[in-house]
Amino acid sequence: MRLAGRRPHLLGGSDSPLASWLGEVFPDSEGFAFAVHIGTTSIYVKDTVQCLDRKGGVLAYLKVPRGCDAFGVVRHEADILGQLAHRFSGEDFYPRLLGRRGGSFLQSAHATKPSSSADPGPGWILARLSASWQDAHPWHLSPVRGEILEALRVLRSADATGWVDILERADTALSRRFGITPIRHPLSHGDFVPWNLRPGPFAFDWEWSAPRLPWHDAFHYLWMPRILEGRAPDAGRVWAIWQSPEGAALRMDQPLCEQSGMYALGYLAWQLSFYASATVRNSETLEAFPLLTRLRDLLDQFLESDF
Repeated sequence: MRLAGRRPHLLGGSDSPLASWLGEVFPDSEGFAFAVHIGTTSIYVKDTVQCLDRKGGVLAYLKVPRGCDAFGVVRHEADILGQLAHRFSGEDFYPRLLGRRGGSFLQSAHATKPSSSADPGPGWILARLSASWQDAHPWHLSPVRGEILEALRVLRSADATGWVDILERADTALSRRFGITPIRHPLSHGDFVPWNLRPGPFAFDWEWSAPRLPWHDAFHYLWMPRILEGRAPDAGRVWAIWQSPEGAALRMDQPLCEQSGMYALGYLAWQLSFYASATVRNSETLEAFPLLTRLRDLLDQFLESDF
């Protein structure tokens, strides 16, 4: 009913506007069923509706924002899926955009490949994105730095002095090291973690996708699950993971470069700025979230290291 622009109410035995829309997209289906996944509470909260046929096969997913911030994120993801379709026509490592209505959008489900097909792994997606996005910016004009500076503005307004200090230290270190040399900014998925991937390889949840520093997604894939485990962060341990065969697989055997340490520093600074500013905007206490303190401690260790 929301999609039709009318007040929501129980529909009894009649078809819902969503079922009518799906009937246009999947005209051969004999009917539809739905499972609603309630989003995690935050300023970016959205709900995801899993759309199934009568036999339980997943046909598509509908993403529905609940507020203004979530509306922008959902709209951005739909835009990204359109860009991916333009640049990677015929490839199937991302969902297809099936339609947009009323601030929501419909995307295709993961098309399961035959079990005999070879899976090159998640590093293949990163290699495709890196080869096809050729944006380059010096650090002082980098969109990554722009987001960090905006987060600093939010944190200063909340008098979060300690958090401001460490992000300012990171920006100073990155500015000094990068100088005015243009830096490649390949497209980043934005939340490239194992639970957002399927064999194929196939990645979904592109809402935080944007051009970022090289290897942003690789660091995230390798390190974020470890940071979330709850153990005290250790820069030497996570750097060893980057240098391990697991890291080499994500790099698709590309050699380590001398700038890797600064790219890692940029990744950690962006992650901390993102989560910290969202926490402040959500009127929550920064120190109450272990993820934030772990990211802060790990960033501090990288600032003191010579990686």
